Amino acid sequence: MLLPGCAEQAGSDTEPVFEQELASSELGIVQPGSPEPGGQAPDFALRDLDKEIVRLSEFRGKPIVLNFFASWCVPCLAELPLIQDAHLKAEEAGYVVLGVAVQDSRRALRSLSESMGLTFPMVLDGDNSVGIAYHVVGPPATFFIDENGKVVSVVAGTIEEEALQQELAKLRP
Repeated sequence: MLLPGCAEQAGSDTEPVFEQELASSELGIVQPGSPEPGGQAPDFALRDLDKEIVRLSEFRGKPIVLNFFASWCVPCLAELPLIQDAHLKAEEAGYVVLGVAVQDSRRALRSLSESMGLTFPMVLDGDNSVGIAYHVVGPPATFFIDENGKVVSVVAGTIEEEALQQELAKLRP
């Protein structure tokens, strides 16, 4: 992995996408918090596949299923169809699904999204700064956040259908 600024010194036009994103001071954690159940979820700003900045706080008012994953993570690949299914039910059920791709590139994420038919919103955490703030040791990890931004529960590792339904039930009034 290149360190910030190394790609610029090398004069490369092919550096990984996350390298370009590290230069922006508006990305990463914008409001510290506690990723533990009962704590306020740390607010962050990251870029989506269209390079638009997305903040977690933009979703306040709706419960959030925040899933940390990576295109290179085999357990994540097994879990993503379940996350996609949750997304398809989200609008009717009143919650939002947001994926955070850790230590990944836009190209890899776009390829994964297209090949698996993923339509839920995703952002890139190329340097893993948000993953670190959320204490994600390795993906996958899923955080269930209420409409006020409080962490309700956390599932570290692959989530199964039954566990997903139980955690979603905790988000409903």
